[in-house]
Amino acid sequence: MRSIVRSRSTNRVLLILAGVFLLAGCAASPSLPATEVDESTVEETSAGTGLISESEFLDLVSDFPMFEGADDGSLIELGRSTCDVMKAGGDDGWIYNVKNLTDNGIDAQDAGELIAYSVAAFCPEEMSKLP
Repeated sequence: MRSIVRSRSTNRVLLILAGVFLLAGCAASPSLPATEVDESTVEETSAGTGLISESEFLDLVSDFPMFEGADDGSLIELGRSTCDVMKAGGDDGWIYNVKNLTDNGIDAQDAGELIAYSVAAFCPEEMSKLP
C-alpha cells in the first residue's frame, strides 16, 4: 500500500472545502435568477470565462500565508466551491462563504479577498452579490 502525504496547507484547504460543500447544500435554493455580465470585460480562460485567469487566481491566493504549500488543484477547487456557495446562497452567498472561511481560521479580510478572487475567476456573473 502506498501512503499519501499531504502538506498542512493542502489539508487545511480540504477542510475548508468540506465546509463550503456543506454550506452549498444548506444554502441551496430553487432556481436563482441569472445576473447579466458585461461580456466586453470577460476574458476566456482555461477555467471558462472569468475576469481574471485561473493562473492569476492561483498567483493571488497562493500568497495567503494559510495556503502556503497548498497544491494548485485544491486551491482551484476551493475557488470553484466558493462560487457554488455564491450561486446556491442567493443574495446571501457571500455571507455563507465569509462565515465558513472565518470559522476555519481565515481572518475576515483574507476571506473577503479569497471570495472576490474566486468570483472574478470562476463565476463573474455573481459579482453583483458582493458587498
